[in-house]
Amino acid sequence: MERRWLFGIGLLVAVPLFAPAFVGCAAVAPKNRVLADCEDRCHRDAAAVCTESDCIRGCRFSLDRLVEREGPKVVACVAAQTTAEKGCGDRVFAECAAKVGPYANGGPPAPPAFADPDDDSDDP
Repeated sequence: MERRWLFGIGLLVAVPLFAPAFVGCAAVAPKNRVLADCEDRCHRDAAAVCTESDCIRGCRFSLDRLVEREGPKVVACVAAQTTAEKGCGDRVFAECAAKVGPYANGGPPAPPAFADPDDDSDDP
């Protein structure tokens, strides 16, 4: 009987002491560093052109450039857009992403056009 009583007292003392340690160590998923840096830079540098939602969407839209560490150049290009009609949409982020990095010259040339076998324009 005495052993049960000591065990009960031990639980009453131990649970309140150690419960906060288990409750307070909830794992929090870290924020995506690449996206967070792009969004912060966009909010800071392109605030005159882009809204907060535009920055979030544009940074996610140009994620391949961010992974290649071209994010600052993309945001600088977006911030340089001063015309109101272009705004800060997907098209602006796509154009800016295509103008930076190894793809700045437009990439390789297009393949030659294939002759259409159904085209009879050669015949009189």
